[in-house]
Amino acid sequence: MDGEAFLSLSLQLANGDSEARFRSSVSRAYYGAYHVVREFVQSCDVVVPKRDVHNKLQWCLEQTGKAIANIELAKAGSKLGSLRTDRNRADYDLSDPNFTRKVNAVKAAMKAQQVAEAIRSLNTGESMQLVRVQIRLFAQQESWSVR
Repeated sequence: MDGEAFLSLSLQLANGDSEARFRSSVSRAYYGAYHVVREFVQSCDVVVPKRDVHNKLQWCLEQTGKAIANIELAKAGSKLGSLRTDRNRADYDLSDPNFTRKVNAVKAAMKAQQVAEAIRSLNTGESMQLVRVQIRLFAQQESWSVR
């Protein structure tokens, strides 16, 4: 099981016909993107802690993207934070009318795909080593374990 499976499920649910499916799509979109990012950070030989991990992963992408002038990576961090906000609203605020419309579920699913694509694009090319170094520096600053 990996984050990509949640991304795929999010798209399927977004094409549904009920508020419950739309809300579930938003939730799976966030967790799909979250796990893709978490798996990537771990692949940099960083032990991702459990405490405040959601905020820290978002900040890690934003700060790493800024440090190496990779705007797409910084945007991916921002999108991850936005997806988390949407996921919280979808799961906890059942009176929020934004999740009665299919278009919002599709937008969340597409945003999650964009986060995943930004991460996938790092796995190729020379910039990967620079990203790895910056993520490890971020982890050390945050007192995360680095292997």
